[in-house]
Amino acid sequence: MSRPIRGQKHSANYGVHVGLHTGLQCYLFQLPNELLAELAMWLSHPVDLLSLAMSSKHLYNRLTGSNASLIWQRTRAMFQPDPVPDPPGDLTEVAWATFLFGPHPCHTCGRRTFDPPFSFVHRLHLCKVCTTFEL
Repeated sequence: MSRPIRGQKHSANYGVHVGLHTGLQCYLFQLPNELLAELAMWLSHPVDLLSLAMSSKHLYNRLTGSNASLIWQRTRAMFQPDPVPDPPGDLTEVAWATFLFGPHPCHTCGRRTFDPPFSFVHRLHLCKVCTTFEL
């Protein structure tokens, strides 16, 4: 068994991992909101912004707060080949991006799918197998 390097803890169940209080820091967490927003607005795909927001609780709280809607709007507008339409009135920017680009369970079989929604009206996601079966 290898010896953990300095700043890491060893756990029999999970192997070597970086602890919370080891002195290792992520400078992205220390950025002011304005700089984090400026960096996030240059992400050209909503999936990238969604992945960044889901990467940690800290970034999730900062990128999904009420003051972050401008970031999501700009990312939606920069999407290629066409901008993503505005979210319906009952969905936030984050919920709309998650609905369009996030992973969802298939409504028929429960299999996880990254496919686009099958029905926008019913907000229905189907995997490829169930799409061919249902049609």
